[in-house]
Amino acid sequence: MAKSQMKWLVFLLLAWGLVACHSPAKKQRLNAKEASAPKPQVKPLAESWKLEAHYLLDDKYFQEISSQQQDNWVAEQVKASLSAEQSAQAYDLFSHHGGGPLGAEWNSDADLVLILSYKGLQGKHSPDFHLELNGQVISAAFSVHHFPEMTFFSLVIPAKVWMPKLRKITETDFPLIYSPTVLEMHQKDAGSPVGVGEILVFNLSWRSIQKSVQHEQKAFHIAFSE
Repeated sequence: MAKSQMKWLVFLLLAWGLVACHSPAKKQRLNAKEASAPKPQVKPLAESWKLEAHYLLDDKYFQEISSQQQDNWVAEQVKASLSAEQSAQAYDLFSHHGGGPLGAEWNSDADLVLILSYKGLQGKHSPDFHLELNGQVISAAFSVHHFPEMTFFSLVIPAKVWMPKLRKITETDFPLIYSPTVLEMHQKDAGSPVGVGEILVFNLSWRSIQKSVQHEQKAFHIAFSE
């Protein structure tokens, strides 16, 4: 076979192969194979937030301390919150296990410390916070504490700020401070201490790193001896 004829034969074979590869049937087989191939699963990023309130120095009575002592205590409390040892953590005022009527706090005049913990997303993101106490806006300049596992945000609320904002407890507040069992046991009792004391409702909102608006409502109730 002449060299020129051989070249033409090779050319025709290559051309036929290209047409076959790009034929509709071939494309359908390729598309079906691609469709059946497993694709990586994209999971939504989880967020976990928890808001707690504590007495500064874990003492319900006011103590005059320096700003450095205050910062040191808050930093230690944040570190304790990382530990699984619950006994190392200060008492959470939102748990309603105080020494007053039906779990109310009793005769306190200490500064309060809010600690918001953030587990899931990492990074240096610091949200813009909006805080109201009984509907009144207060400064929410939270300090940020970064750890590999979690991020914490803390805010000290002086007694001179929160105490004037206390108000009487109303029936609409009951779900915030009493369990259904407590209400069932005491609401029909004429001598029940349900509603005794004053309340401070915290409404905290912020925009998370995922740009979703988060909101937390908690209540702290307290009674004073006359």
